[in-house]
Amino acid sequence: MKYEELKKMKKDIKPGLVEYMAKKDPGKSISTYKTYASDSNYLLNNDQEDAFIRFVRSDEDDPKIKELIRDMLVEQRGEEKVKDGGAYYYEKLCWQREYIKQIGGIDSIIS
Repeated sequence: MKYEELKKMKKDIKPGLVEYMAKKDPGKSISTYKTYASDSNYLLNNDQEDAFIRFVRSDEDDPKIKELIRDMLVEQRGEEKVKDGGAYYYEKLCWQREYIKQIGGIDSIIS
């Protein structure tokens, strides 16, 4: 049940997240913000919903999440293709965490 709720959340919060990202990082095309909003769900897209929930509840930098993202990227693409260690996805997850907190937190979404 939790997993299905989170998958639905991805779809439901995307328009607001796109708007939030456009304000946070102005000057890009709408398709770029849509891509950011999709990519920022990296943990959910890789069946790591528990890690995602822990991350969005936290206020702190999380080296374990960075490492988890890096490991998933390496598994999918190979070591030589993972240049930034998943920093791009981690940054977008941080934006998503901020946005989810703004709209009432993860618990209000999945309760």
